Amino acid sequence: MPTAHPVYTKPTQFIRIVARGYVVAAFIAGLGSASVDASSAIETSMQQVRWQVSIGRLSLNDALTQLARQVGIQIARFSDVDSTSIVVGPVSGSYTREEALTVLLKGTGLTYRFVNDHTVAIIRQSANPPATSASPAAQPPPTSPSPDSGANGAGNNTSQGDTNMGSASEKPKHQTLLSRLLGLSALCSAAALPPGHACAQEAAAGDALQEVVVTAERRNADIQTTSVSVTAISGSELLDKHIDVIADLETQVPGLSVTDSGFTQNINIRGMGNSTASPTVTTGVPVYRDGLYQPEAILLTEPFYDIADVEVLRGPQGTIVGQNSTGGALVITSANPNFDGVNGFAEVLGGSYQERKVDGAVNLPINDVLAARVAFNIEDRGSFFEDIGQNIGQASAQVSSYPGQIDERNFRVGLLFKPTDNFQALFKVEINDLSTGGLTPRPLPPCPICAPDSSFYQYGYNGPSIYNGFQNLGIYQLDYNTPEMQNDRADRFSLELRYILPGDITLRSLSGYQNLYEQRVDDADASAAPVGAGGSFWEHTIGPDPYYSQEFDLISPDTGKLTWMTGASYFWRSTPVELVEYPYGAPVEPNGAGANVDVHIGTHVRLAGLFGQLSYQIAPSLQIQAGARLNADGESTSGAITIPGPGIVLSNVGDYSKDVPTGKVSLNWTPIAGQFLYAFWARGFKDGGINNALSDFKPEYVNDYELGWKGDFFGGHFRTQLGGYYMQYYGMQQQVLNPLGGGNTVINLGNSTIEGLEWSAQARLGGWIANAGIALNHSALGNAKAIAAYELSAAINTNLPQCAPGQAAGCNNYLPYTLSLNGEANPYSPTFQGNVSVSYAFTISDTQTVTPRVDYSYTGKQYASIFQNTDFYLLSARNLLGLYLSYDYRAWQIQAFMHNVTNEVYIAGIGGATGTAGSSGTDAFYGDPRTFGISIKTKF
Repeated sequence: MPTAHPVYTKPTQFIRIVARGYVVAAFIAGLGSASVDASSAIETSMQQVRWQVSIGRLSLNDALTQLARQVGIQIARFSDVDSTSIVVGPVSGSYTREEALTVLLKGTGLTYRFVNDHTVAIIRQSANPPATSASPAAQPPPTSPSPDSGANGAGNNTSQGDTNMGSASEKPKHQTLLSRLLGLSALCSAAALPPGHACAQEAAAGDALQEVVVTAERRNADIQTTSVSVTAISGSELLDKHIDVIADLETQVPGLSVTDSGFTQNINIRGMGNSTASPTVTTGVPVYRDGLYQPEAILLTEPFYDIADVEVLRGPQGTIVGQNSTGGALVITSANPNFDGVNGFAEVLGGSYQERKVDGAVNLPINDVLAARVAFNIEDRGSFFEDIGQNIGQASAQVSSYPGQIDERNFRVGLLFKPTDNFQALFKVEINDLSTGGLTPRPLPPCPICAPDSSFYQYGYNGPSIYNGFQNLGIYQLDYNTPEMQNDRADRFSLELRYILPGDITLRSLSGYQNLYEQRVDDADASAAPVGAGGSFWEHTIGPDPYYSQEFDLISPDTGKLTWMTGASYFWRSTPVELVEYPYGAPVEPNGAGANVDVHIGTHVRLAGLFGQLSYQIAPSLQIQAGARLNADGESTSGAITIPGPGIVLSNVGDYSKDVPTGKVSLNWTPIAGQFLYAFWARGFKDGGINNALSDFKPEYVNDYELGWKGDFFGGHFRTQLGGYYMQYYGMQQQVLNPLGGGNTVINLGNSTIEGLEWSAQARLGGWIANAGIALNHSALGNAKAIAAYELSAAINTNLPQCAPGQAAGCNNYLPYTLSLNGEANPYSPTFQGNVSVSYAFTISDTQTVTPRVDYSYTGKQYASIFQNTDFYLLSARNLLGLYLSYDYRAWQIQAFMHNVTNEVYIAGIGGATGTAGSSGTDAFYGDPRTFGISIKTKF
């Protein structure tokens, strides 16, 4: 960093300068032509220098003092500038002096003017005289990608709350929602590039960590001064680490568990979220894609392509992010169009299992007010499994499907219309189409305590059935006698409008329409068992599943002692489900004739919310924040479930509604710049729903108490986040066998407590880059009991209720199978998780680098059920190692990679059902084996 010039650092010195304000103004007006030439040359050279700036949320007087010291300037201010009542910041990252001043003064009604190469006058915008070459007017950062550019050079990522649209006196800055966590992108070796090139802009940022901006609270905020436990991953990091889908985030985010149960993905944070697959159950960790709410656990395997950033919010988000966020939320934001010229990226990839992939994006400024961005992803990959039923001479040898293969096509178009500084419209449409060749369940090993004829014992490959017999051929083998197929389609349309009202208040509207559709055929028993031994297959259709949503927000300026936002949202979905189970070999007939089970139901959900949040600066270093939300939820169901054999028809008609307030109160303290501490209480809620015409289930509630610290050290080269939490979890929703009859239904099983610690850190020094994270979590269920349905004989009709005293017919005695769950951990709640990533860039020449990287993650054991007295539901601990070697030449990169280097075999989730014995799951879904490949990327 260049040596700083002398700087005024005491308030008394500033007062003296104020007294000389008119002298400074006269000096500016009277500069001669000779001094113009000299100062212009000096100023031009100084404009190229970047400085590491770290300023907390302070009064303007203190912030200017720190800025002067950090970038080597003297500050002069006029007497009508009140520097004590204006609160600004935080500002953190690598900036030129002009950029730092512009960011610091934004929204204050003030601007700046250089008197000479190291003296700056702070003046009101209304007093701003015409610009001259001797005193260049205040300018915002360049419109080409800045050090805060996000994924792949995409800028202006405003879909999740970017209020930086400028004012009447300054050109808007088109920036992404997330400044890159790791400074220079892996796609750039910027030496010998022109100054305006995106890679050269990145290189100028230096080797310190860059500011990370999150937007979950509908405004841009530095992650280091936000009282939320959050992990943010930039799009360039997603691309570089081949983090392709939501499930891959588990290796990067402490406290996150993503498990596979077949057609659903169970996302849980701190042991809360989703452990029940039902269209009537809303997930406790919803996913937001470009601000659009996705509350179900289906169709969550869309790939990350042309992404600006992903934010993983931990803990209840019951104020701004939305309803039903008891465990947290995932906020995924794609890259936006920008006006920075033609730019984008492209990647081609080839790898093991016949993987072939092409993805990329191109940004096209059509004119001064309209820009477009087109992104795509095309991927084909063979299956990780072999269906051995095709080549052993059985009847199943006629099966010609390839479960687990990938044939995926994704396409997105974005349009940004910005006719004035005060208005913009952002429209996005995306089409996602996936064909997997079917799911890949494999029967679990037999349950030693289960009845010999129970489904959990009969068809396991390692059990006594004559239909397994293949335990010596390896776990990546299947044995199906049903042709498998799965087709997923997700179409998404969003329109965000932003208008800057007088007083720099932002009016935001986000309108959305999504349509999800899934069609599958599954071998229900995941084995070659014929109909006489219980073999069967499913035909399963979900959708068309339309989502409609609308949100309105009013957002105050970021500056001042009091900032606020308020909003309203509405969401509606209709989810039809058709599921028919046929005995293997039986003809498929219309309307499920000849079926074992025939499900034709519909779920219709409406969610409304009113919310707001206030932040008040008690002192320059102390802030109080309070928010509240009123949730008005409703659900109705239709249709019926038919079991032809015993002639049982279960009506699914019902109606449910609930109004619940939630909120958060936080105290935020910045004792010194770069050190942020917070304490808060937050209340979360997940709505209840309907089982059938006879029963429903109540909401879940969470009280969360957290303490946290976030710190910056060594001039921005090291950053850390530490948080502790204690949570009271009420009304846990679980699907278990109902002793009142009606098979498996969702009930409020009981209450639990959750406590833990989360720590993460990022470091960058020279060519070294390192990231690490740890999560410690302990949960304990209170006094609760449930029937272990997996122990029941398959002959038991679980639609019958518990026998009353003296009753012998038309009932079952479940008491011997009723277990106490007191003290058990929450499902999907590993006690320990950790991850670390270390890389070093070897410089070969000014234009070439070679970078090896090692990624390692550990996930401790967890259970896929509340029943933890048997290994049947156990998901064992796993260690996953990834190796990468990148060669960068200018804007090109060739990368070799290998995932799961040790080829660790592990179960990634448990799901499925045979329709017998009230089973809540019989099948194992295994994690990916060792894979490797080579990718070639370029950025332009």
